Amino acid sequence: RALAPDIEVALEIGHTLTLIHQRLNEAGMQISYDALRIYRKRIQREKRPLRSAANSEARFPPDSKQSAQETEKGKFDPAKNFRKQVARRPIFEYPSGPPDEEKLF
Repeated sequence: RALAPDIEVALEIGHTLTLIHQRLNEAGMQISYDALRIYRKRIQREKRPLRSAANSEARFPPDSKQSAQETEKGKFDPAKNFRKQVARRPIFEYPSGPPDEEKLF
């Protein structure tokens, strides 16, 4: 935990966790690579804020540019494609009454 800030700085600079692990072992701190990886993830998880509705929207942005613009305007409609498909469906109108016997096979 005491070295966590230094490890994060080294990772941001571009060093790999494998290289950091090797350097720690060379410096006399005997720790397995898996333990180092797990400790790092735990510390990151503790620093991460809890999920909220605003965070989930930021994590899963809309796919298309058009829907991204609509989201910014507040007009995002998740059922828009469905309504377009329904509008394109052919409408079958059956005549009322018995069928015309001349048109039957």
